[in-house]
Amino acid sequence: MSTRVPIFVMLFSVLTISCILGQTDLAKSKLANGLSYKNFSYHLLLNKDYVSDEFDFTEEQTKKLRKMEAELQNFSGIEKTDPITLFRPKRNLKEELEKDYKKTDQQLLQSGSLRTKSEESYQHYLRARKILAPHQLKRFEQIMAWSDRTQKNTRFTAWSDREIHGHWELDRKQMQSLIEFVGQAERQYQKQVSEFREKQLRKIFGVLTEQQKKKYLDLIDPKREITQCNSADFDPFSIMTPGKSQIRKEARLTGEQYFRLAKIRQEFGKRLKKIKSELSKQEREHADHDIIRHELLKKEFSTKLKKLFTPEQLATIERHYLKDHLSYHGPVQSIFDPAIAARSGISMQKLKSMKQLRAKLAKDEKQKRIELTRAGFKSILKKTSKEIRGKIDKYFGEPPLFVLNRK
Repeated sequence: MSTRVPIFVMLFSVLTISCILGQTDLAKSKLANGLSYKNFSYHLLLNKDYVSDEFDFTEEQTKKLRKMEAELQNFSGIEKTDPITLFRPKRNLKEELEKDYKKTDQQLLQSGSLRTKSEESYQHYLRARKILAPHQLKRFEQIMAWSDRTQKNTRFTAWSDREIHGHWELDRKQMQSLIEFVGQAERQYQKQVSEFREKQLRKIFGVLTEQQKKKYLDLIDPKREITQCNSADFDPFSIMTPGKSQIRKEARLTGEQYFRLAKIRQEFGKRLKKIKSELSKQEREHADHDIIRHELLKKEFSTKLKKLFTPEQLATIERHYLKDHLSYHGPVQSIFDPAIAARSGISMQKLKSMKQLRAKLAKDEKQKRIELTRAGFKSILKKTSKEIRGKIDKYFGEPPLFVLNRK
């Protein structure tokens, strides 16, 4: 006679086994240089868009690292509770949790341990160290010091991290002066980037009509109040992801709405996949996939979304969509987003004709970011004491490409 184990018993069992096996405490994990471990991925070693070609690996080293990279990509460890479970009807919650814990039991049998993806990444960091030569290892530790230390929307804060100041044992005056130099570099960078983007905008406005220019400037005006909206022009799937609960709270989405959105998202994904599968290889290579996505949303799903959301909720989606694009891409590249372009009166045919201009502007801005960031770090070094310069050189060295080119 079979018996069902209560869900809280399974939960307790999983947590107990996890403690026995000893999961990695990432909060206490350290790099070889003593700094706190933040994050590791094989991009920091192998991807030339991240680190240029700094390591000059041998063929044997590359082969081993690629094999380990594939292992990490295929790793299936225990996952944290998906926020979507918070919106599931209570009658399904027990069933979903049971599925999760059964999955965890299977993983335990397969791997002999319980780890999250982050914990497994840390183990790969330790393994990768063993493959590197001494001179490569020194640079790798510097790159790991850079990884995930620069705060969002800033460029130079890696050197103003308080944990690092404590590790270096800087006195209060040294710490405050370094933070001030970092702030000066940040303000100068933002000023120069804004001036550069204004020049680029003038190039864009040279190919737009006065009406299109006015509509775009009105659309992205930070003072514009968006309280209600009667059109579903902006893709909610890209901003209402499981990890972005704050937007759902601001929009006051009900659990039922969230589940209906999940179903529409699934339907949209299947339809988009079918459309792309019908393209030839050559068509797929030359197609603008953002435009394909936008046109599908407008033609087949906007009516469903207008029925799903209230005008106030659609306004929240619009606010966050614009905010996210402008924050990440800036006012120059945001004009090339199909939804934003369409609301500015730019046809998709016109947008396609601007493809070369878009590529040139992106390339120019990338080069400018690298140039200004490198100059900013040099300006900080010039102002600091010889003692602090020595510590920065030892722990960080030259900023890698992913720091110079981050948006």
